Amino acid sequence: MVQRTTILLTIASLACLPVSACPADPPADHVPTPLPASGGIDRIVDIECPQDGVAEVSRSRRAEWDRVIRRIARDHFGSMKLQRIRQEGIDKLRLITDPGAFVSMVNVLEDEQDDVRLAMLDQFDAAGEPGDAALAWVAILDEDPAIRHEAAMRITTPAPDRVLHVLDSALRRTNHQHVNNAGILAGHLDALETIPLLMFNQVTADPIEHRGDLAWISIGTTTSYVSDLIPVVGGNSAAFQPVVSTITEGVVMRVSDAVAFNYRMDLHNSLVSLTSHDWGSPTNDLGFDMKRWWAWYNNEYVPYKRVQAGLPAGGQSPGDS
Repeated sequence: MVQRTTILLTIASLACLPVSACPADPPADHVPTPLPASGGIDRIVDIECPQDGVAEVSRSRRAEWDRVIRRIARDHFGSMKLQRIRQEGIDKLRLITDPGAFVSMVNVLEDEQDDVRLAMLDQFDAAGEPGDAALAWVAILDEDPAIRHEAAMRITTPAPDRVLHVLDSALRRTNHQHVNNAGILAGHLDALETIPLLMFNQVTADPIEHRGDLAWISIGTTTSYVSDLIPVVGGNSAAFQPVVSTITEGVVMRVSDAVAFNYRMDLHNSLVSLTSHDWGSPTNDLGFDMKRWWAWYNNEYVPYKRVQAGLPAGGQSPGDS
């Protein structure tokens, strides 16, 4: 059975209503600022949405929409072969314009056939910025590469704030496939704002959870000796059968813990393509070296973007602090 990840309704990018309550897209001439030598990476965008009662209403709304969409799926989709009935169900889905239903659509319809899922993506495509956020989550979390591609192709470019918020959240996950998918989507959307997160998520050190020794190595010299004699008696004869044992002198090294380094190649390739295209020179020589990427970003890329925006390379833009 294919395992899928359920999207929680508490995702801020879908919970914000109305659309006008969230900030507008960042300006096209957004100028990046140098990264600190230590500490975490700031959020790409800081979306402030009304919070009074949102979580409680969202849970109630989610349960209600789950029931509504399950009813539509039960009556019209699944193994239903009559195209007329399936189309009636799709038409009912199109009447649902409340963004609070989008998460329920994704979760309830995840195993439906392509006609239903593509209609769902079209529904999101027509829903503005909340729909873009839903498409972004599908493009990152869905198990079907074709559906991920279809979702990505429908997202508005340049990426609006809510999509950047989704990318920011996904790139901070621990699931390697989800992070790789987010990196691919960032490259597809030409989301330059994600470059710092892409840089520092190329490689992860994952502890291996295992009880007991992972392995052992023995280095020593083995000596054989007779440890015992077994009497053997026959007709008019007797003898002894020797028991040969061995003893090892040396060192045994036990491996009881380890760390696995995971190289996220899809994300890395997306980062190299994104930065090379925007900077105008190849960055593949930086490899997976985080220090070199950090130095390149602060010493070359940020000054380049400042000059591109008409600012002094070493100065500060009005928004810098």
